[in-house]
Amino acid sequence: TDASEQYVDYSVEEEITEVLELQSGKAVSVVKPEENTIKWFKVNAVIGDSLAFRSDLATTLQIFSPSGLEVHSVSGDKSLRWDGIHALEDGIYYVALHDVTGTKKKTP
Repeated sequence: TDASEQYVDYSVEEEITEVLELQSGKAVSVVKPEENTIKWFKVNAVIGDSLAFRSDLATTLQIFSPSGLEVHSVSGDKSLRWDGIHALEDGIYYVALHDVTGTKKKTP
C-alpha cells in the first residue's frame, strides 16, 4: 500500500444509507467496497464485551464507540486476522469497512 496517500477526506460528508446489524459468531458477506464506498455495520455491546473482526480480503476496518470516537483501526494484511477491542461503553458500536488506503491508482 502507499501509506502517503490519504484514503478518506474527513471534510466530506457522505449520507449513510444502509447499516447492517452484526450477530455474534455469524459471518456476513458483502461486495468488496471500491471507489471510496464504505460499508457500515453495527453491533450492540455492553462494557467488557469483546468486539473482534476480520475480513477475507485486505481492507480497512474501523470501530467507532457509541460516543462516536474511533477506538480501533486496522488496514491491509492486518485486516485478515481477528483483531479488536473490549467495549468500554454500553451501546451501539459501528464498524466501517472500506478498501485499503492507497490501492487506487491516480489517473491524470
